[in-house]
Amino acid sequence: MIGKRIFRIVLIPILLLLGLFVIQITVKSKLSKALVNELPEYIQLDYERLSVNVLMGSVSLHQIKLELYSQDTLLMHTDVKAETLNLEGFGYLDFFFSNDITVRELELVKPEIHYFPAKLASNKSATDKKEVALDRKLIIDNFNIIEGKYVQMQESADDKKLEVTSFDFSLNHVVVSRETLNQKIPFSYKEPVFKANQLFLDLGPYETLNTANVAFSKQKLILKDLFIGSKYSKEKLSEMLTTERDHVNLKIPEIQFSSLDFGYNNGKYFLYIDQGELQEPNLEIYRDKLVNDDLEYKKLYSRMLRELPFNLDVEYLKIKNGYISYAERVDKMVKPGEIVFTALNADLKQISNNRKKGEETKIEITTKFMDTAPLSLDWSFDTQKENDAFLVTGELREFNSESINPFLKANLRAEANGMINELFFTFSGDAVSATGDMKMKYENFNFVVLQKNRRAVNKLLTTIGNLFTSDGSRSDAHGYRYGNIYAERDTSKSFFNYLWLNVKAGMLSTLTGNGKKD
Repeated sequence: MIGKRIFRIVLIPILLLLGLFVIQITVKSKLSKALVNELPEYIQLDYERLSVNVLMGSVSLHQIKLELYSQDTLLMHTDVKAETLNLEGFGYLDFFFSNDITVRELELVKPEIHYFPAKLASNKSATDKKEVALDRKLIIDNFNIIEGKYVQMQESADDKKLEVTSFDFSLNHVVVSRETLNQKIPFSYKEPVFKANQLFLDLGPYETLNTANVAFSKQKLILKDLFIGSKYSKEKLSEMLTTERDHVNLKIPEIQFSSLDFGYNNGKYFLYIDQGELQEPNLEIYRDKLVNDDLEYKKLYSRMLRELPFNLDVEYLKIKNGYISYAERVDKMVKPGEIVFTALNADLKQISNNRKKGEETKIEITTKFMDTAPLSLDWSFDTQKENDAFLVTGELREFNSESINPFLKANLRAEANGMINELFFTFSGDAVSATGDMKMKYENFNFVVLQKNRRAVNKLLTTIGNLFTSDGSRSDAHGYRYGNIYAERDTSKSFFNYLWLNVKAGMLSTLTGNGKKD
C-alpha cells in the first residue's frame, strides 16, 4: 500500500509535467504554423526564435523582421525590424476554440519602422480592390511600443519626409478584424498615448519643421521647441525662386492643445480641439521684392478653412506674448526695412469649417507696433459665406511716426514726422472690395520724400505732398479728423495686404480730405 501511494505521488507530477510539455510543444507548433500559414500573402514575417510559456500565457518573438506589401502592386511599402515582440496573457482557449486571438498585453521593443508611401500607390479603382480576408479577430487589451524609431520617405525620392528619432506609443483595446482592415483606419482603439523626441517633417521644397518633444495623452497634446524654417539662406532662396516667396523662421517654445479628438467619420478625417495655447511665438519674415511677383490667386482665410480636405473645429486658441518682424528687400544697395510687432497677444475663437452659417470665427489681437504704440485689432468672418465677407475694427495709440522711418526710407523713399495720438478704423468687405471709415487725432504730421539715393530730401515732391496733407491742426472740437475707406483687393496678395490697403486708404482720406465726419 505504501509503495502504491509513493508511486502515485511520483507519477502524478511526472504526468502533469509531461502533459505540460506536450501542451507547450503543441502550442508552439500551432503558433509557428499560424504565423507562417495564416498571415495574408502581403504580410511577410521572419524571426530568429519563438518562446512560449504556457503557464504564464506568454509568447515572445525575437529579432523580428516584418514586411508589408501593397495588395495591388506587390511592392514592399513598410519595413519593420524589432528586438522583441512580447505577448502576455495569451488567450489559449480563444485561440483553440473560437475565432478570436486575445492578448492582455503586446509589447514591441525597439522597432525601427521605414515607410515608403510611393510603393503603396495603386492604379486600381476602389471597386476593383479585393476585400481583405482575415480568419481571426485580434483583440489586444494593451499595446505598447518602446523606444521606437520611425522614418517615412518622400513620395518619389530617397529623402526623408518624416522622422521620429525616438518614441513610445500605447493604445488600449485594439481590435483588428476583417471589417476594420477594409476601413480607412485598419483597426479600432482607445486611449492613445504618444511621446517622442526629435521629430522632423519636410514641409515641401522650401521649409521644414522640427520639434524637440511631443507628448499626447488623455486628449492633451504638448509640443516643445517647435521650429518651422526655410531650408536655405535668404540669398540662396532668392537665387532659387522664379516668383517671390517669404523666407520664414518661426520658433515656439511650447504649444498646448486640450480636449483633442481626431479620426475618420462619414468619409472624412476630422480634428477637434477645445482649447489651445501658443506661448511666446517668434516669427521672422523676409521678402525679397527683387524677385518676380507671384501673381497666382490668393485665397482669403475664410475660403482656406472652407476648402480644407478635412473637418476642423478649434473652439479657442490663445497666443501669448508673441513677436513678429517683417522685412522687405527692394534695393540691392539698401538694407531691408523692418516692421515689428511685440507683446502680441491674441484670442481666436471658433476656427472651424464645420459650423452652421452665422457662427463666426472671431480674432482679437493686441500688440505693440514698432515696440511702442499699443495696437488692437478685432476681425471676424463666417467660413460658410461664399463671398468671404468679413469685418475688421482697429485702434492705434501714441504712435511716434519716426519709429517707422527705417522701413519707409528703405521701401518708399520717404520719412514721416509727428505723433498719431489716436487712430480708429472700421471696415467690412468681401473677396472683391471693402468700405469703412476712420478717425485720427494727430499732431504736426507731415511726410518727407527722399531722393532716389535716399540721402537727400526731394524738396519739390515734399512741398507738393504736404500742401495736400493736414498737419492735424484743422480738426473738430475733440481733436479728430475723419476719413472714408474704400479699397479693392489685389487677388495676387494675402489678406494682410488687403488690410493694409484699407488702412492706407483711410489715412490718405483723413490726411488729405476735409476731415469732417459724414
